[in-house]
Amino acid sequence: MSDRPDPSTDFVGSIKWLMDKFERFEKVVAEANPEKRITAAEAARRLGPPAKYFYQPWRIPGFAEGGSLHTLPEWQEWMEEKSDRERRQEFDTLGRWALKKARAVDRTEVTA
Repeated sequence: MSDRPDPSTDFVGSIKWLMDKFERFEKVVAEANPEKRITAAEAARRLGPPAKYFYQPWRIPGFAEGGSLHTLPEWQEWMEEKSDRERRQEFDTLGRWALKKARAVDRTEVTA
């Protein structure tokens, strides 16, 4: 039948099995709609770096110019385009006002 553990004898194993199934379902849904805008945590989970990898402002596409939600291809392209060191240098050379301007986005236009 199935490799599903019996919840009455292996509750933790049963929960792990359910979570694995749920993650597979999420991947199928995400692959079916690559244009969906996702968060930094979701991008990290799908692309492989640690969960907090994108929480540095120089690791967000456009330095958060268009908000913090981007499609998976945008996150991937941003990662592959330049090294982390180059991005950090770019971020450090931006002036304070340029950063404020980049982050000043009308959040009502950003949809999930």
